[in-house]
Amino acid sequence: MSNEIMDERGRPDDAPPPDAENDEKKQESAVLSIQGRLTEWHALEPEDRQRHWGDLVDWVIWLYDTYELGREYRLPKCWPEHPGLVQELWSLKCWREALYTTKPNEGVTHGRRAGSLALYTRGWHNELRSLAAQIKFYAPKCLTGHKRSTLAEDYPEDDLRTKWAAADPLGGVQAPDPAPEPVFELTERDMRRRITGGEAEVHPAGLPSVVASRGHWWIGNLETGMWQRVDDERIVEQLDLLAEDFEGEDTKLSEPQDLSNMQIDGHGPDGA
Repeated sequence: MSNEIMDERGRPDDAPPPDAENDEKKQESAVLSIQGRLTEWHALEPEDRQRHWGDLVDWVIWLYDTYELGREYRLPKCWPEHPGLVQELWSLKCWREALYTTKPNEGVTHGRRAGSLALYTRGWHNELRSLAAQIKFYAPKCLTGHKRSTLAEDYPEDDLRTKWAAADPLGGVQAPDPAPEPVFELTERDMRRRITGGEAEVHPAGLPSVVASRGHWWIGNLETGMWQRVDDERIVEQLDLLAEDFEGEDTKLSEPQDLSNMQIDGHGPDGA
């Protein structure tokens, strides 16, 4: 049983009336859903970026002190000189401001809404720890002083823009060849090749006009010189049952035989 104090209608004493609760849920949903899109840091207007920069610096100072990011160099002091870190911190700041408020009369500290929001704040903290743990991804050599990596346009000897634009988007790895189209009919010559190569065996029951090849039964007619793959489920089932009774016998074909009179349950080669 919850420790929340219930009012005479069975709701927690901090729960708003039903209509107000629905309105609050809608507001909460609006906060947690995407309303438009977040402006990329580099796409801000210069005056807006300058204004937000001061806010970001103040926020990073607070973050640096609150979460002790100076320990073990969790956040390098040269972070403003690493554009990737600026982007990461900018997104963390926007995310946190969407979750938290500094206005006591607008925030919640207990009840269902607080529990729901707490899950999102745990996600925010997980991302902060992930960033701190992977800081060398952005600043691998800055433990002994800031060392900015070479910019693409300043890369020695190569025009990287041209080189990257001309690169193979598949990285030299070609897509696998598509599966071959299924074969439903073979000529006498093709079937003889399978027989010679050991890829075809006569039916174990000794049916001379029925051959097993590559996972399928085939019925041949030497009058037409064609072999038809058996796809009729009824015939396949009968052939399978017959094969079970004669399993283990050596039935490899040497030459095709006259299959024109072969019938299975009323079905001849032409009806396979």
